[in-house]
Amino acid sequence: MSTSNITSYVPNGFVVGATPDGRMAGSPLNEDCSPTQGTDKNGPTAVINSVSKLPNEKVAAGQLLNMRFLPDSLEGEEQLNKFIDFLIVSQKKGVYHNQLVIHVKLKQNKKIVSDLLQLPLSLVFTRLLNIFSVYIPTSQNFKIRFIVLAFAIICTGIGAAMSLSMQLVPNPGDGIVQALGERFNKSLGLTKNLFDCLNLCITLCISIFVAHRIVGVGIGTVIAVLGVGRVIALYHSIFGFKIKDLI
Repeated sequence: MSTSNITSYVPNGFVVGATPDGRMAGSPLNEDCSPTQGTDKNGPTAVINSVSKLPNEKVAAGQLLNMRFLPDSLEGEEQLNKFIDFLIVSQKKGVYHNQLVIHVKLKQNKKIVSDLLQLPLSLVFTRLLNIFSVYIPTSQNFKIRFIVLAFAIICTGIGAAMSLSMQLVPNPGDGIVQALGERFNKSLGLTKNLFDCLNLCITLCISIFVAHRIVGVGIGTVIAVLGVGRVIALYHSIFGFKIKDLI
């Protein structure tokens, strides 16, 4: 007795009529002891519960269960631990040959393309900075300058949060913040604050060491360092769940 039909499940189906599960006559049979195509609708646990009901210990030629998973199901320590528990339970239920396929190629290619697109995006970003610097009026009035600064911080924070949330092509400066946040499991807003504070400290050290005075840092710099990250955090707290529904 064997449930392992390897690749013969396709030609074998040519001579088998329609079956009660809705399979059409002449179409492929199920692959080994795996569910018939389109019938595994209740998740992987339901699949191994079904397969464990077979007399697997009596299958002399062995049985083969093929299962396919998306990479998202293995992301993060919690998901990985669940997957390990799933494999342990499979073995305890008598599912001895479980062949797993993780579909990662498409996601890796998408990530590579996304990383490469950061190069032209950085050029576009710098061109826009030059354009806006020409057309945005300057003023010596402290109140007007403060209003423009506050508006710029709000727009910068919202823009960064939106571009990163869409998971397309992040601005390189924001991309490193996102990478650090994911690596250390910290929120994007907090990571942005810490990263900007680090850059501020480095700038202060270099300016004092080289120029013997503070260069390129003002009250607006400090406000921006604190403000952009807080705007990102506020944006995610208000719209985060809606963005997850969109993507």
